[in-house]
Amino acid sequence: MAASEVPPGQRHDPSSWSARLPLVALAAVGLVVATYLTVAQLGGIASAWDPVFGDGSDRVLHSAFSESLPVSDAGLGAAAYAVEVVLGLLGAPGRWRRSPWLALAFEAVVAGAAGGGLALVVVQAAVVHHYCSLCLLSTAVSVAILGLSRLREARAATGEVLRRRATGVGWRDAVLGEAAGRPVDLVRGARLQEARATVAALTHLAAGLVLVVVATGAYEQHGGTGTQLWRDVVVGAVLLVLGAAGSRAPLAVRRSPTVALLLGLLLIGCAAAADGTPDGRYAVALWTELACGLAVLLAAAVQLASGLRGRHLLAESHPQH
Repeated sequence: MAASEVPPGQRHDPSSWSARLPLVALAAVGLVVATYLTVAQLGGIASAWDPVFGDGSDRVLHSAFSESLPVSDAGLGAAAYAVEVVLGLLGAPGRWRRSPWLALAFEAVVAGAAGGGLALVVVQAAVVHHYCSLCLLSTAVSVAILGLSRLREARAATGEVLRRRATGVGWRDAVLGEAAGRPVDLVRGARLQEARATVAALTHLAAGLVLVVVATGAYEQHGGTGTQLWRDVVVGAVLLVLGAAGSRAPLAVRRSPTVALLLGLLLIGCAAAADGTPDGRYAVALWTELACGLAVLLAAAVQLASGLRGRHLLAESHPQH
């Protein structure tokens, strides 16, 4: 490992694979736990498994506090873990220096997930007066990720941003990163397009996760058919793959935006063609399908435009001699 890849005051590169992979593995465990809790909270499972507190999990998941929230709190936890997994896998070692925004975004989600989990533990104790074993496990995982990371990447990236600011680099260029020897304006534009394409890919991933969770929790025995259930599960799984691939290489994917466009149109068309007047959980599932279709359609358009523009700018910044 080159000395320039290690931030001042730290012995090892905080963005090395050996440092990041344990965090990603823990986030994957948290994603599985939070997804199970989301399905239970949405009614896809009759009763959540709890080896310690008996029906405590059901009391927590269906408490007045949880029901008062506009979205599933377990679903938010699952989404946070999914984003942690994706951001944890993005970028090569030394990303705190080349792409500070990646390191800052990753550890902002890590800190937010840990803080949110601890806040929900307080709510269980002070408001609900019941406890949920898997909820506590999910919080323990998020706190463990924070403890292992110790925000070292964020501290290294912050130091790099401040160093660049001291040399006269603007905030946006300092946070997005810059490449030595390339035209500044072209690199800045390419970095901006890369960031937009990454957000679009993360939107695909989030939509896929929502589709899978809501389909399994809302369709069965609530008016939906097996065809509709499997359609959303399959489409959601494909979107998860497209989102992960697009997040890993935002400007390299070329066919993913086209596939996502077709999937978005499929979701919108199927939701609009629903027979009768759906109600209850089935109506929620159809509205979710429509919302996800619109989000995927918009994100695919952004990803397509940003990819084309970003690749063009990168080619301009590397003129052929």
